[in-house]
Amino acid sequence: MKVLTYRVKTLAPVVLSRVSGDANLTATFEYIPGSSILGVFATRYALLTKGERGGAADLHLDEKFQRWFLGGDLSFGNAYLLARGEYREHPLVPTPLSIQTVRRGERFYNLLVGEEPDQKTVTVGVFCAFVDDRLIVEAPEKELNFHHARTDRFRGRSTSGELFSYEALSAGQTFTGEIIGEKEELKRFRDFIGSAFTAWLGRSRSAQYGRVEIELLELGQVDPIQKWSSADLSSWECVLHFTSPAIFYNEFGFHDVSLPVIKQYLARALGTADFTLEKGFARTETIESYVAVWKLKRPADRALAAGSVFRLTFPSPIHAELQERLEMLTFTGIGERRLEGFGRVALDTAVHGQYTRHHLRKPQLNKPKGEIPEEAATIFRAIIENHLVTAVQERAFFSAEEWWKGSLRKLPNSLLSRLRIMLKQSPDRCAFRSELGLLKSTAEAHLRGYGTSRRNLYDALAGESQDQWEGFFRQIETKVGKLVELLGLDLKNDEGLKDRLFQAYWLAFLENTLILNRREAQKRDGKSGTE
Repeated sequence: MKVLTYRVKTLAPVVLSRVSGDANLTATFEYIPGSSILGVFATRYALLTKGERGGAADLHLDEKFQRWFLGGDLSFGNAYLLARGEYREHPLVPTPLSIQTVRRGERFYNLLVGEEPDQKTVTVGVFCAFVDDRLIVEAPEKELNFHHARTDRFRGRSTSGELFSYEALSAGQTFTGEIIGEKEELKRFRDFIGSAFTAWLGRSRSAQYGRVEIELLELGQVDPIQKWSSADLSSWECVLHFTSPAIFYNEFGFHDVSLPVIKQYLARALGTADFTLEKGFARTETIESYVAVWKLKRPADRALAAGSVFRLTFPSPIHAELQERLEMLTFTGIGERRLEGFGRVALDTAVHGQYTRHHLRKPQLNKPKGEIPEEAATIFRAIIENHLVTAVQERAFFSAEEWWKGSLRKLPNSLLSRLRIMLKQSPDRCAFRSELGLLKSTAEAHLRGYGTSRRNLYDALAGESQDQWEGFFRQIETKVGKLVELLGLDLKNDEGLKDRLFQAYWLAFLENTLILNRREAQKRDGKSGTE
C-alpha cells in the first residue's frame, strides 16, 4: 500500500454542511470529509472523459471509474488543516480525547498513560500535531454569513424578509489528506487526473462559496508507524487512535458503536479475538451527507467520533504477523464506508504522560516603508465605508422592527415608497430634508404619529444630533480605528460619508418597515380567508 498526499487550498469560503440544532443555521465541518473529496475527483474524471460514453448516467459502467470510485481500490481520506509556523508546516489530526487540560492551562495530560491531575480537566482543541513532548493545538478559521431566505422560488427573491446564515471555512487556508491504494493504481490516478486543478466544493457553489485549488503531490511511501510516532510494537499493548469517524454495523445491519461490535471488527482485521479493549475515551456523532448523483441525503449513521482512543492489550508480546496486521490496519482502516475515509486509525500517537503547549511562530510581516500607495488607500477606504454601511443597515433593521411594534398606527406603503424614492433622488441629506418639508399635511401627520414614546419618525428624518454621529463613530473606531488612523481619515467631519450613511440607514429602515407591513397584511388575508 502507498499514500498519495493531496492538498486543498480554499480560494473562497467553503460550506460543508453538517447536522446542527439550529434550523436557521447551516453549520460546517471543521475539516473536508473524504466523501466530498471523492466527489470532487469523480466530477473531475467525468469532465475529463466527457464525450467518451453515453453520458454521466453511464459512468458506473466505466471500468476505471468503477475501480477508483466505487470498487474500493482507492480510499479517499479526510483533509485536515495544515498549520504553518515560521519555518515548518504541521499536518493536524483530530486530538485524542484522552489528552485533556485544566481550564486556561498550558500543560496537557494524557489520561490514557499518565495520572489524572487533582483539578477538573476538559478536552483540548479539536485538532493537534505532536512535536516530541509538545503539542500544537490549532483550528481552521471560520466565518458566518447572513442571507435572505428565498421564500418565493418563482420570483427568486425573499418576500418576507426572513434570514438564514451559513457557517463556512474561510478562504486562504490549506488542508491536507491522503489517498491510499496500490502504487501502480495511484500512479495511474495521478497521471490521469493531473497534478493540480481548480474545483468547486460544498454547498452554494453557484453563489460565493466553494472554489478551491487541489494539488496532488508526488507519490511516496509513508510508513504509518514512523509517521505518527515511534510506537513499540514488541510490547504487550498499543493504543488505537481513530483519526476519522468510524461507522460499524451489527449483525442486523443497524449502525452500532458498542464495544462488542467494535471488537468484532477488530478481531476480523487482526485475525484474532485474543485481546481486550481496556481503558478508552470515546464519543459518538451523527454522520449525514448529501449524494449529488442521487440528489438526496444519505441515511444518517451513528459513528464513533474522530479522536476516540482505546488501549488494546494482548496476552503475550505482539508477534511479527500481528504487527504486520496492525500496520496494515493503519492503511485499510476499520468499519464501513472506508472508501470515503471513514474508519482511519493510527497507533500510539500520544506516548507521553504530559505535554506542554507549543505556540506556532507565525511568519513576521514587516510594515513597508513610505506612504501607502493611492490604489491601496482607495481600496482600504472602500472597505471601511462598506463596513460602516453594513453597521448602519444592521442598526436600521432592528430599529425598524422596534418602531413598528411600538406604533399603534402603521405607515401607508405608498408613503414608505415615496420616501424611498426621495432618498434615492436627493444628492445629500439637506436636500432630502428640504423635500420632506414640502410633504402634504396628511403625510406629515402620518410621520408624526409613527414612532416610539421618545421620538416620532418625522423628527427623526428632519433632524440629527452631533452626539449621535460621534457615538456611532466611537463604536466603529474600536474595530477599524487603526486603519482609519493609518489612512489619516477624519470620519467625524466627512459630510459626504455622512450623507451616504444617512441614505443607507433610512433606506434599510423603510425597506424593513415595508416588509413588516406586507407580512402583517398576509396574516390578515389568511385569517379572513379561513373565516
